Amino acid sequence: MPKDPKHGLRARTRVLNAHQQERDWVIDADCNGIPTTIACDIVRAGQSE
Repeated sequence: MPKDPKHGLRARTRVLNAHQQERDWVIDADCNGIPTTIACDIVRAGQSE
């Protein structure tokens, strides 16, 4: 059974939007409490859901 994501959709979307806008998405991830490894997964997948 899949787990629910720990980090909200808004926070994950902020990280992805920062990456797409060529901003520092690592800082956005940190400010939203998302570990860098998870943020990398979000960016690599290209989707926040």
